[in-house]
Amino acid sequence: RTLAAELPLVIAVDDAGWLDRSSDRVLRYVIRRLAAEPVGVLAARRPGPVAPLGLDGPPLGARLHRVALGPLDPDAIHTLLTEHFGLQLPRRLTRRIHAACGGNPFSAVEIGRTLSARGERIVDENALPLPGGVLRVTAERIAGLSPAAQQALAVVAVSTGASPALLTAALGDDAVDALDEAVGEGLLQVDGSAVRFAHPLMRSAAAANLTVRERRRMHARLATLVGDPDECAVHLAAATVGPDESVAATVESAARRAFLRGAPDVAAVLAARAVALTPPEAGSALIRRRISIGEYRYHAEDMDAARTALSELVAELPPGELRAEALLWLACVRKAQNGMAEAAELARAALAQAERNTLRAAAERLLAQALVFVGAVSSAHRHAAAALGIARSIGDRSSIAESEATLAWTRFWVGRGVRIDLLDAARSSPAWSCYAPQEATPPFRQMAKPII
Repeated sequence: RTLAAELPLVIAVDDAGWLDRSSDRVLRYVIRRLAAEPVGVLAARRPGPVAPLGLDGPPLGARLHRVALGPLDPDAIHTLLTEHFGLQLPRRLTRRIHAACGGNPFSAVEIGRTLSARGERIVDENALPLPGGVLRVTAERIAGLSPAAQQALAVVAVSTGASPALLTAALGDDAVDALDEAVGEGLLQVDGSAVRFAHPLMRSAAAANLTVRERRRMHARLATLVGDPDECAVHLAAATVGPDESVAATVESAARRAFLRGAPDVAAVLAARAVALTPPEAGSALIRRRISIGEYRYHAEDMDAARTALSELVAELPPGELRAEALLWLACVRKAQNGMAEAAELARAALAQAERNTLRAAAERLLAQALVFVGAVSSAHRHAAAALGIARSIGDRSSIAESEATLAWTRFWVGRGVRIDLLDAARSSPAWSCYAPQEATPPFRQMAKPII
């Protein structure tokens, strides 16, 4: 909005299918909130009935334009290969490449580069290096590089954020020449301090070129070279075989940091890896890490996975505080899935087993919210009042604010009107508890107040 206030803005997403889930969620969040701003969105994707990024929904759905891009014709493929990429290929061969790739420019370039490197000029289309797919074609190009350049590709493929400095640390004096060779072959790109593959498929090909042992060894090497603790945790997690509590704790901390910076999908993956690395005798630490998987999946809006993880855990745990926490997260998930009756029962079970007042207040709130949806508004109001009483007794500002908002909501449903003072107090808190759904945070309530 700040940029659009100065000049019209275009958000461009090339190949939306390759977006990671966290970035996809952020863009969907932004796009849903565009109203009168002079902002356009240009997204490219493979054909499909559903538009990417929720572009076919409000508010942009009515203004959505779909442009279907067909294959390039033989002449365009010839121009692409010979003029844009400078490949010395006769027209007869480029026409055969066109027939083999169906006019797909990326595939055409990969095939053309492979044939040019081989020095082949007259080839039957059945012999073109495409039957195994573009990955195989790209793998052939990688195999033709020098060992140092192949190592450079391996570093970038395994790294979470490669840079010239990291390549130098990993490869030593060979780094500069290796990087130049890979860039010259069109496999890598250098953008300031970042080194990345020209296309995600090339990364896949480079990674597939490594054995499991080679990949693990590279992760172990990079773990000693990167300075960022989260990158180090990722590499340690990939390099470690078998239970290791020290590594598990490191990965668990990285998962929490990923969640706090707004990447719950990444956090869930890291949490699952932390669980896999946790020794069975770790006891409560193992249980808490399993609970965190459900928590992160919930916030990543992957409700089915969250429900599966938490249901399995609840079935295994004896009554107590940890089971109460797992029950409460499962109640959050079922509420998000509109299973309000089950959410109420789960919250009630969590309340019966919870020992900490923070957990009891959260269970009371969630129970109140679910009961409104099943029509038990009087009971819901009693639980909301109980939640606020508990929250005030422990002095937890975020719990108090969320409980005030819940009480204001249940008061409305029992016919006692709107308590603006409770809503104003609720908005004064910068955040609510970790159990609050993302769409019910104080800033959202502030926006929603005129509607109430």
